[in-house]
Amino acid sequence: MNAEIKPLQGFEKLKFGTQIDLVRENLGVAYKTFKRAPSAEMPCDFFESLGIFTYYKPTGVLEAIEFVSPARPFYSGVSLLEAGVDEIKKILIKHDSDIEETDDGLTSYKLGIGIYAPDADDNPNLPPESVIAFAKDYYD
Repeated sequence: MNAEIKPLQGFEKLKFGTQIDLVRENLGVAYKTFKRAPSAEMPCDFFESLGIFTYYKPTGVLEAIEFVSPARPFYSGVSLLEAGVDEIKKILIKHDSDIEETDDGLTSYKLGIGIYAPDADDNPNLPPESVIAFAKDYYD
């Protein structure tokens, strides 16, 4: 599924703030529900055939979307699971000069986009393993 990320909003099919039942209805495919960590307040959904994880606030509304293969998230015309980390970093910096870099990825709080790329230090031309789009208060 192609998904053009709209900063701090989601993407065309899924907007942050959407109720769980509408998220599931909008995606319209089988999903598994589970807690990613024992301490998680809310379970997440994994739509495996789409390569999409959805995360919810305790109020039951969508607050983040994580993309893995076979999903095709885009931002600014770049396919974020196919481009190398260095290329993604350049694109994000054009729109947010204050991105956070860690050993395993990049995060733009201004855009609500993060990438998980644990091997980027060894090879910055590799694509990330996952991409997350999130609402403004997701990391608060």
